[in-house]
Amino acid sequence: MSLKTETCSALAAALGLPVTEPTEQGRRLGEHRLLPKFVKGRPQAFEDIHLANLTVASMMRSPSRRAHIDVHHLAESELTSESFAKVEAVRTKIVDLAPGLAPLLVGQHSFLEALAALYGMARRAPEFLEQCMFNTSIEIDHLRGDGAIYLEIEDPQRPGLLIFCDALEYAAPKPLHRGSLSIVSRLPARALLPVALAADRGA
Repeated sequence: MSLKTETCSALAAALGLPVTEPTEQGRRLGEHRLLPKFVKGRPQAFEDIHLANLTVASMMRSPSRRAHIDVHHLAESELTSESFAKVEAVRTKIVDLAPGLAPLLVGQHSFLEALAALYGMARRAPEFLEQCMFNTSIEIDHLRGDGAIYLEIEDPQRPGLLIFCDALEYAAPKPLHRGSLSIVSRLPARALLPVALAADRGA
């Protein structure tokens, strides 16, 4: 089984989707340079942002022809000023505990960059993600094209003591849909672990 097939299978299982969906979305993302094109006989690797791109397309249930459009739309979303204010006071403490989360705690970053940072945690600090961020989750609104990360972090030295517990919201510059109607996909951050593991098997 190829690295790409293994990764798509792990993502499909995490989202409860048929494996054909992330596979087809991955093919289209590769055509638009949003995923690496693997060549037989050469080293294969997914960067964190590649995994984020594929995850967004899969969570959006993008028809393959729209996968790159949906990914670009979420790449243009920005952390709201209200959400940045929530993390600003505890930024240093969080970064000291988990340096990999630094990209989530600056004012100017997109939903895709935040998701890539979570994949970085899944790959390089899986125990912290699983034990101290157990209730962290990822959300995408299909209609508006907005994203959110419900970020919950426990102090590893004092289990049960929350360092941060709030939603970080990412607003699209141009909402795809106006009004109160929403269709939301959710994914626990801990579900990124098997996807990251599959992506690293060929490393």
